[in-house]
Amino acid sequence: MKKLFICERPYMLYKTIIRAMLNKEDEMDIVLSNHMPGMEKMEQALRDSNLFRTVFFYDDKLYQDYVKDEHLSDYVKFPKILISWPKKMGRYRTYHKMAAREKLPDGLDFSKYDEIYAIDGVSTINLRLNFDKIHYIVSEHARNNFQLNMPLHKLAVRISIILDRLNIIVAYSGCSKYVSAIEVSEKKNLVSYLKGRNIRVWNVDEKVRELTDDMKNRIFELYATAYDIPLQMETKTNVLLTAPLLEDGLISTQEKMEWCWKSLVQNYGDKECQLLIKAHPRDKTDYTKIFPDSISVDPLVTAEVLAFATNLNISKALNLYSSTIAAFEGKCECVSVGMEYVDKINNSPIGDMPM
Repeated sequence: MKKLFICERPYMLYKTIIRAMLNKEDEMDIVLSNHMPGMEKMEQALRDSNLFRTVFFYDDKLYQDYVKDEHLSDYVKFPKILISWPKKMGRYRTYHKMAAREKLPDGLDFSKYDEIYAIDGVSTINLRLNFDKIHYIVSEHARNNFQLNMPLHKLAVRISIILDRLNIIVAYSGCSKYVSAIEVSEKKNLVSYLKGRNIRVWNVDEKVRELTDDMKNRIFELYATAYDIPLQMETKTNVLLTAPLLEDGLISTQEKMEWCWKSLVQNYGDKECQLLIKAHPRDKTDYTKIFPDSISVDPLVTAEVLAFATNLNISKALNLYSSTIAAFEGKCECVSVGMEYVDKINNSPIGDMPM
């Protein structure tokens, strides 16, 4: 089969690389975009890897302009949502009109593929699939993102479905009329608006277990080449996996956010270890200012890739609540302190050490 994978989020790219590494029979092409700025760094590494028949690149400046100055907290908290949602829908409609005029990468023809995989409907190239009436498969853009049970989000999706059927806008979260299937890691606790949809299961963790050590090292080296990650560490390493606390409105001030990470490392990290920081893709903090002696990994590197490396000498993996830390289990000591830790920081003076 001829398959096209449109990779516009780090997690989608990570899954697709695993797929290509295990692939034995399909002809696989990939579209890489800078839908999230910084993903373009992978273009040359993907070309050099020979994992794909063709590597296309799409410069998604239009989407970047559409999401400029957006904050997730505007869409989940009162009273901001009363103004933000109607404004967003208006901008989404304008974005549609402009996306319809965008030119695809040279040589890319959707009609040549038996299956096309994409994320959930809000990128420029994804909109083009809908405008061209191409059926495609939506794959998770983040681990278990179709288990996100937020009432306001579900309401917004249902409204977008109605507008999609009226041909006013394209429905998002995998609900466009041209989506033929939804691909998830596990078929449980799925959001209600997917009821009755064609659900496929492609379990990432199971596929990772099929990778040989050589395959894992190849994947890590691919990312290391693109993002200048050290290929080996002479000393033992603590890996800190951050969360977008300020961006999501989960912590009250910049000062408390910095204290949260400092105290987490002091409480649970090994003091003799080198600190390696992998920030969340939506986390905009410059951690070199908080931890001057640390090494920062580009936020767009999927954290699980670090667990593939045999020469990083990881002693501990530290985080608040991300499921990503599961990738490090069995390789090092894993510490997840939960959102209760953030609550303690929010309710304590700077300098108090939560335990």
